[in-house]
Amino acid sequence: MKKKRTIIAAIVLSLVLVVGGAIAYFTDTDTETNEFTLGNVSIDLQEPNWVAANAQNILPGATVAKDPQILNDGASPAYVFLKITEPCYNNATIFDFTVNSAWTAVGTARTCSNGTAETVYGYGTASTMSTLAANATTPALFQNVTLKSTLDETAVSSFSSGADITVDAYGIQSDNVTGTPAQIFGNFS
Repeated sequence: MKKKRTIIAAIVLSLVLVVGGAIAYFTDTDTETNEFTLGNVSIDLQEPNWVAANAQNILPGATVAKDPQILNDGASPAYVFLKITEPCYNNATIFDFTVNSAWTAVGTARTCSNGTAETVYGYGTASTMSTLAANATTPALFQNVTLKSTLDETAVSSFSSGADITVDAYGIQSDNVTGTPAQIFGNFS
């Protein structure tokens, strides 16, 4: 009887191992990888008609070609801005230029403070930005600058280290970004 119980126990144990082992083979896994490609914003500040030598030793009344524009060389459409920092004398800017109608001043334009005027221009209107498509270029902000003819020798001599105009370009994705030009430019601060 003891031998019979041992045989039955061995058979039951064998069945449990066989069934248990068989259950281990009834499994499954699955993986799904979803590929995302990311857009990017990349801009290039260009001045195709700027010749640095033409801006050397200029005198009041002289006009020099200067045409800042932005190329969107990224993959995504963008809103773009140009910030112009220009010198002042006696609380007035020393250069004249005409801003292209495709651009608008964001905030107060050309107000002197501490010897310079800093103005941000957005590509678009005062209430709505224009989208710059990938591989597109904005019109130039202005075509040239003229050193004001009203400057006298005292004014000119005060700029012995130069009267530089600095242009900074900014770009931000246009998709999923809303607001006025001032609000959108606020993302850069």
